[in-house]
Amino acid sequence: MNFPLLHLVYNVLLPATCTLCDSKTDTGIDICRACFDQLPHNHYCCTTCALPLPQALPAPTEKALQCGSCLGNTSLFSEACIPFLYRPPADFMVHQLKFAGERKFARVMGELLAQAAVPAMRPDLLVPVPVHSDRYLERGFNQASTLAAVIGKRLSLPVDDTLAQRTVARQPQAELNARDRRINMRGVFKTSRSCNTKHIAIIDDVLTTGATCEALAKVLKKSGCQKISIWAFARTP
Repeated sequence: MNFPLLHLVYNVLLPATCTLCDSKTDTGIDICRACFDQLPHNHYCCTTCALPLPQALPAPTEKALQCGSCLGNTSLFSEACIPFLYRPPADFMVHQLKFAGERKFARVMGELLAQAAVPAMRPDLLVPVPVHSDRYLERGFNQASTLAAVIGKRLSLPVDDTLAQRTVARQPQAELNARDRRINMRGVFKTSRSCNTKHIAIIDDVLTTGATCEALAKVLKKSGCQKISIWAFARTP
């Protein structure tokens, strides 16, 4: 069967619809070219934590593409893939998925994140940031797991939702400053078994201070993982 031809016929008969403006789109994913161009792209950023960097920095070198914090500290992350900034309309997409339960946004967000992941970053396993069971019952799903499923399917990568669990319910991170976020995340994750996977990419919707992903990375490394990347849809500047 000619799958490319079948895909072309399918797109002609049932073209995708942009999740942001409802227009028909031929991009292959549920966002039109105009809306894609309006997304706040995070082109020039720290390679370790994806924090946006000043455009006035010298021509990119490995050292120049790290923020001051990552240059001065040993990070738990080897690299970050976070293609957008948490600004309109990316923040709207995250909000609609996370708080309104609009899972159609997970599909387009996951596809865009998968497109941004370069082959050199290819991990062995995707691990979504776990949510506590109380939060899962409240929302009915884990947005990070939903994103990971889309990315895994797109890139033919395995996803493990059971390797790590969030065992303690804590105050929402959005209500805290950077220092308190790290304190709030102490001891909230555990792994269900040892892990000899060489390279894991942690999947989340938004990275702010990185406290949640750092706490998860710590237990994954203790379980045996050698290298941790962080993949998220948006980065808070």
